Amino acid sequence: MTFQFLLHSLTQLHDAFLLTSFCSKGNLWSPSLLTIICAGLNSPLDDIRSLVPRYVFGEAEIRDLFDQEKQVGKEVTPVVGGELDVMTGWDGMKSATEEQKETIRKQVDKAHEMGLVIRYSYQNRGNARELVRKTLMEMGVDLVM
Repeated sequence: MTFQFLLHSLTQLHDAFLLTSFCSKGNLWSPSLLTIICAGLNSPLDDIRSLVPRYVFGEAEIRDLFDQEKQVGKEVTPVVGGELDVMTGWDGMKSATEEQKETIRKQVDKAHEMGLVIRYSYQNRGNARELVRKTLMEMGVDLVM
């Protein structure tokens, strides 16, 4: 699906004021019932930045939190996400080490300091799923998928 097709398909929802929007000209947020987030490697962040008003947002990678050049901010990328094992070194098969927990804490703290939602993806590996979900939620992670 192209970005222009996505925008076209959202027109009625936007016109009915059902989509969260942001107007960069007035720095004005209008929260609503639905917030559209484009996630993944092909997220069209340049196209999203050019929308005025913006009613489609992107997801930045967790590692982008610490890169000033990536310009991560809730106005364009209100969510940061990534694969748990890639972002933290924890595969979830046993309890996280203190070093892995510290990595997660730093990522969660930085995201929340910037007003962002943080999401980790975790591939279900049997009984470990509940351990992962519980540990991450206790550490302040907003979404576990």
